[in-house]
Amino acid sequence: MTAADHEAQISELRVKLDALAAEREHLAAERERLAAEGEHFRKLYLEMLEVCRKLELGIVGPKRERLSDGDAQLTMSMLGMLLEGAARGTAPTPPPTETEVAAHTRAKPDRAQAAAGIVAPRGHRGPAAGGAAEGAGGIRAHRR
Repeated sequence: MTAADHEAQISELRVKLDALAAEREHLAAERERLAAEGEHFRKLYLEMLEVCRKLELGIVGPKRERLSDGDAQLTMSMLGMLLEGAARGTAPTPPPTETEVAAHTRAKPDRAQAAAGIVAPRGHRGPAAGGAAEGAGGIRAHRR
């Protein structure tokens, strides 16, 4: 190899070295950007966990957090849009129909059933399900 060949190889290697250095700088900048973005999403995740925890504990609600003035205005504008839509294109809803029912009387339940919250249907005799007539295995004992 001649000196000119060595110089050509050296200049070729310098070009490659400069390209690699530029690519390394680009990758380092992208890595920094992605790290900052990851930190941002980590903060958002932690905030979301905090809100979920408050919801689980029942802390968030009308007594604890108040709407700002802008939120109240947003609510009023939403109501206005809904009411305008109802006034524009929809027909009024007819009043509910009423039907007459024949007058009747109701028999009072037994004290034991009323205390247990169980009301037996008319003509039913015997204890309610789960009562004393069931055995330990859950099978009703019958006398003959």
